[in-house]
Amino acid sequence: MSLMRLFSRRESTASTAHTVSQAGTTQFSTSQLFDKATGAPTSHKGHHRESQQAATTPNKGAGLPPRPDYGRIICDLRQRLSESQTACEEKDEEVRLKDEQHKELGRKVEELERCVGEKQEDAREAREREDKMRSLYEAACRKADADIETLTAHLDHEYPWREALAHLATLIPPTAQSRHAGSASASPASRSSATHTNNYFPFSTLPASLSPKSSKALQSEGGEPLSPSTRLDFLPHNASGDVREMAAMVVGVLDGMREYVREVGMACEGRREEFERLKEENKALREVVDAPRTCIHCGAKYSLLKNGPEDCVYHPGKMKFYSCSSCGGAKYFTCCMKCTECSAGCRTGYHVS
Repeated sequence: MSLMRLFSRRESTASTAHTVSQAGTTQFSTSQLFDKATGAPTSHKGHHRESQQAATTPNKGAGLPPRPDYGRIICDLRQRLSESQTACEEKDEEVRLKDEQHKELGRKVEELERCVGEKQEDAREAREREDKMRSLYEAACRKADADIETLTAHLDHEYPWREALAHLATLIPPTAQSRHAGSASASPASRSSATHTNNYFPFSTLPASLSPKSSKALQSEGGEPLSPSTRLDFLPHNASGDVREMAAMVVGVLDGMREYVREVGMACEGRREEFERLKEENKALREVVDAPRTCIHCGAKYSLLKNGPEDCVYHPGKMKFYSCSSCGGAKYFTCCMKCTECSAGCRTGYHVS
């Protein structure tokens, strides 16, 4: 009985020694539970896990690449993101500036259209004024001609001065005619010494239709008596008073007609001067309107009012607008059949109608 107990004690002692030897092989002792420098307790689990990993996989990290630096990668990604944001902001600023340029160009085009409309309206009014002045001038000329014809007909009806002058020409001696034609400034003595032929007849031999009214009769009707004219030198010096009175009346009528024609001519000349003045005033406007211009895009010449099929289409008055097929309602213009971006701010690029 005692032998059996002794044998069991030996077995328990051997098992305890075997356990202690195993603990020594794993290097797990109480000295490893505390820090030698500070004396603070250490992590038992961490040392145990590291000891187990070292025991199971002693050469695990021998042939593997180094662990990546995720902090540096994140910094690089942040820098790239910041650069991308800056580029996007610059692109947005460029787009905004381009939109402002398009809007400014649209405003300039509208201003040019308004200015051209005003110039065209001024040119139209100038042409209307010119046509009106021309019509007034022609009407004044026609009225003057009609008045002259009416006065001539009235004189022919009331005073047959043509026939009277013709008859007076037959009564004037040839010597008097030659004297008047050759030397109109001859003295009265030389005229009195001239001889006359039998071609002279008294004025009483004129027909009744050619007999003029006397000075007293004209004065009784409210008229003024006619005084002898100094231009009656063609009459013979011994002509009767009736002949001189008739000649003076005819000369006075002719002077009145000449004066009226002169007044009408002066009025027409005044209208002509006013017409020329208006033409000079409108000349500057015509020069501005008809002056050739140069396209700022293609260098082609064009005029505001004179446009042909080969002229440049980039100018007010002949701009071609098209609807944008990309953005729908936007419109854009072309220069010499070249498309540009739409003026409404469509950013899809160049458009084709």
